[in-house]
Amino acid sequence: MVNRTNKTTETVIATTETPVATTETSSYTTETTTESPSKTTETTTETIIGSIRNNPKITTKEIAAVCGITEDGVAYHIKKLKQIGKLIRIGGSRNGGEWKVVE
Repeated sequence: MVNRTNKTTETVIATTETPVATTETSSYTTETTTESPSKTTETTTETIIGSIRNNPKITTKEIAAVCGITEDGVAYHIKKLKQIGKLIRIGGSRNGGEWKVVE
């Protein structure tokens, strides 16, 4: 126990010193993938095309769940597929529309 005196008010403040617990640091390794981004993109693109072939009325939300990416990620890949002419949308985007894979 340590006693300290505050000189302006002559009050004694008692404090106790408690040892601080130390934590052990753990070492870990970080896995890195050797798969290149273009190979990942190809796999995602193939999965999207396969999903659309199986169900032309599939939604981007459903494709995202199948591919394990976000809906924005699906939109990115669909945009690229449309730009290179591998995918077209027939009908509306909300109701009744469907995708067509161009061979």
